[in-house]
Amino acid sequence: MTETESKSSPALAKQLHIAESIRKEITDGVLTPGDRLPTQLQLVERFRVSGVTVQRAVDRLIRDGFIVTRGRNGTFVSSHPPHLFSYGVVFRDAPRVGRSRYHELLERHAVRLQRSGDRRVRIFQGINGREDTPDSAELLQLVRAHQMAGLILVDGDALVNTPLLDEQGIFRVAVMSRKVETLQCPIVYPDMTGMIDTALDLLVARGRRRVATLISVPQQQEVGHYLRHAMVARGLDVYERWHQIVPHDFPDAVRNNVLMLMNGAGPRPDALLIADDTLIEPASSGLVAAGVDVPGEIEIVAECNFPWHAPVLPMTRIGFNTDQIMETALGIIDTMRQGQRAPAVTRVAAVIEGAAVKLTS
Repeated sequence: MTETESKSSPALAKQLHIAESIRKEITDGVLTPGDRLPTQLQLVERFRVSGVTVQRAVDRLIRDGFIVTRGRNGTFVSSHPPHLFSYGVVFRDAPRVGRSRYHELLERHAVRLQRSGDRRVRIFQGINGREDTPDSAELLQLVRAHQMAGLILVDGDALVNTPLLDEQGIFRVAVMSRKVETLQCPIVYPDMTGMIDTALDLLVARGRRRVATLISVPQQQEVGHYLRHAMVARGLDVYERWHQIVPHDFPDAVRNNVLMLMNGAGPRPDALLIADDTLIEPASSGLVAAGVDVPGEIEIVAECNFPWHAPVLPMTRIGFNTDQIMETALGIIDTMRQGQRAPAVTRVAAVIEGAAVKLTS
C-alpha cells in the first residue's frame, strides 16, 4: 500500500490493512494451516469497518492463496499457504540459445518440481532485481507481500544490493557455479577445483602424461589458473597449444580447435580433459574428424552435469548432479524456515559417473 493509495482511497487503505493484519497472523504462525478465521461479524467488530470492506479484504487473501472458504462452515487458513509452500527459482538470464548445460539442467529440475509434490514452484527468468520488467515487478511484489516460502537464486551474486537479497523476512539460497563467500545468504556450489583434481589424478593413475585441456571462456576465468597449477604440480607435460580456450556457444569453433590440436606439429597428447560439458559433442566431432583412436590413442575425461545422456565416444565423465543441487537448496530453505541454522557454504563434490553425490558444508 502506497501513501498515495491511502490518501486517495480510504476504503482501499482499510481493506489492505485488514488483509495485511490477517496475513501477518498467518505468516507469524498465530493462525496455522486449517485454522478457522473469525467470522465476518467478528472481523467487522474488531476492525470497526463495514461488512463489505471485510469481505473485500478476505477476497484479497483468497486470491493470494492464504485462506479458503467452505461455505457455511466458515473461512479457513489454506492447507498450503504460499509462505510455506510457494518457491521461486530465479534465473538472471532469459532463455537463449547457448545457455550452459548447467543452467539448462537446473531449469529442467525446476520444471519437474512444478509438476510434483506439495511445493508450488515458479520459475522467473531474465531477473535483475529491479522493477523494470513485468516478471521482475511481479516477483518483487510477491517477496514484499511474503507470498513466497523461499527463493533459489541462480547466480545470486548478480542480485547484490537488490530487494531479492536485501528484503527482510524471506528465506533464500544462492545456487552458484563457483564458490562466492560475499553473499548474505547460504550458497550451494559445485566444486570445480575438486573435479579437476579428481580428473587429473585419474589420468595419472592410468599412465597418461601428455594431457591436453579444452576449457570454455567462462570456466577459464574461474578455474583456468588452478587447472594449469594442478597440471604442473603433477609433473604433466604442459604445452601452450595443448591448452585450448574456446567459446562454449560456437560448436564449429570447438570442433576445429580439437581438429587442429590433434593434427598440429609436434607431439600429440595422449589424454584430453574437457572442462565444460557443453564442449563434449563438438570436441568428439573433432576427434572423429582427426581419425583419433579413443581410448587407445587418447583417453578422454570430461566434466559433466548429470543427468545427461551418454556421449558417443568412450570417456570417463566426472561431475555434478544438478537434481541434487536443487534439492539441497530447497532443503536449506526448509532448514531456515524451521528456525535452524543453515551452513553458509555447501560444496557439492565431483564424482565419477555412477557414484554417490557428496555434500560438504
